[in-house]
Amino acid sequence: MRKKNKSLLGKLVCLCVLIGIIVIFIYFKLHDYYLYSWHSWLNNEEPKYVWLTNRNFNVMEREKFHALFQEWPVGKPRAVIYLLTKESRLYSLISLLKMFDKHFNNKFKYPVVVFYEEDKIQPLKMSQMLKDRTKSSLFLQKVIFKLPEFLTKAVTENTSCPIGSVGYRHMIRFHLKLVYEEPIFKGTNLEWYLRLDDDSEILQPISFDMFEDMENRSAIYGFYKEMDDVPSCVEGLYSTVLDYHRRYNITPARLWSENETRIYFNNFEISRFDFWRHPRVHNLIDFIDQTGNIYYKRWGDAPLKWTIVNTFIDPDKVYKVKICYTHQSIKSDDCDPTASSIIICAAFIIITCIFLYLMRVKIRQAFLTLKHIYRRINLQYR
Repeated sequence: MRKKNKSLLGKLVCLCVLIGIIVIFIYFKLHDYYLYSWHSWLNNEEPKYVWLTNRNFNVMEREKFHALFQEWPVGKPRAVIYLLTKESRLYSLISLLKMFDKHFNNKFKYPVVVFYEEDKIQPLKMSQMLKDRTKSSLFLQKVIFKLPEFLTKAVTENTSCPIGSVGYRHMIRFHLKLVYEEPIFKGTNLEWYLRLDDDSEILQPISFDMFEDMENRSAIYGFYKEMDDVPSCVEGLYSTVLDYHRRYNITPARLWSENETRIYFNNFEISRFDFWRHPRVHNLIDFIDQTGNIYYKRWGDAPLKWTIVNTFIDPDKVYKVKICYTHQSIKSDDCDPTASSIIICAAFIIITCIFLYLMRVKIRQAFLTLKHIYRRINLQYR
């Protein structure tokens, strides 16, 4: 009888565990469904009872983004800030968003679109996590990267360029070509974009509207720093584009040699959408893409964009934006040194005060000891 009871009890325990697992599974599958319904009710919206796959979430975010531009203020540049990130880099992204709000977007209020890879966090959960930490109008778009079908050779992790996993090369192709084809940017008559990286840092306030400033200057492309790339990362790149010029009888706006290594450090760049979608620019981008050398040789988007900009844009329409910005220790030349000095002095004073407060007991003891020694010396010499 006891054995039967134990057997029955064991079966009940197993059944309870199984039911618990099923309940947990259903909860996580339906979590975003109910959360979205609750969020819609709070915002006085009509609930959309959909199964939130990445595709459906992308469509919902896209609809909201397009609705924003249907009511866009007349005369204000139709512009967007975009970034590409991974879920593993969310904390860097949150830090950037707070900095960007503080130094620019709280005043000028442009929408931010975040393209993201990976799929461990449910899309709405990630969306709410980011939106709760920024005052900007923020929209998420899930992207899935894969090797293009036209590649004929195997793509290996190792190239002559020291930096550039296959995932990194997907990122290069996205910024060079795919971002301009993203559905969220179509049908909105967008004029301008600002690209940032998730580890960008805007260190001081930007007092002017960067997009208006570009319009007023009749500029087409804006950057913050021009520099040289690692030669092994641009092997054959500039000569390939020069061959394209000769083949189609193109005279570049700015001349360069086959041994060129110049780039715009384009983790910060402002440009016009219509330039990158122009047929002659699109044809050159397709030509570069079809070589496969983004994947075979790890040609970067920075040198590739440098060649495209200097092929088609007159130098007087390429503008160095004067902001205080840094990315991975590479800093712009336009930071106010006075502001930095004030910050350093303030930090030194704060740290000193904290140190004195924490050490107050020992400092008092040392002072009393010195006072006692001083008195004894005085007594000896009287």
